[in-house]
Amino acid sequence: MARVAADIRRADGRLTEELGRPPPFFAYPYGEYDLDLAKLVRGLGYTPFGQQSGAVGPNVDAAAWPRFPISEAYSDMSGFRLKVASLPLPVARVVPADPLVGRENPPRMEVTVTPGDARPDGLACFAEGQGRIPLTWLDRDAGRFSVTARHPLPVGRGRYNCTAPSAALPGRYYWFSHLWLRPGP
Repeated sequence: MARVAADIRRADGRLTEELGRPPPFFAYPYGEYDLDLAKLVRGLGYTPFGQQSGAVGPNVDAAAWPRFPISEAYSDMSGFRLKVASLPLPVARVVPADPLVGRENPPRMEVTVTPGDARPDGLACFAEGQGRIPLTWLDRDAGRFSVTARHPLPVGRGRYNCTAPSAALPGRYYWFSHLWLRPGP
């Protein structure tokens, strides 16, 4: 981590030299991070962004703020409208928090959502490349559920995305995305 910290400080120095002030944001390379890197980046005073999709809200994970891709295949106007209109799913807790896939593959994710406008009956989760995945309510009253992809995640980046329609705002959806990283052999 010392080498990574030195690299970040060197880049920060160069950006400060060019911009006249230090940058407040940090984009993880390819959106990839683990909890050690997240702790380092936050300790250096940055607001870090991952590459998982989602809207920013009060319950955002400070280790990796979400951002929507809006380029190439993800740049059509209907997709843009949907992204701009998305709402942050009020996620209070995610287990595991670390995006690194361990021995359990496909990984099981447990989420606690704060009650509110998001319709629990419309909650749906998807695994990248696998479509909709089964959702199990662990405690519906407490907003606790779990999801596991149907098939193991491939080497590289993957995501679980969860959405729920708004009860009060027709056509708008709450959105949450969790990054997964599976190292190669």
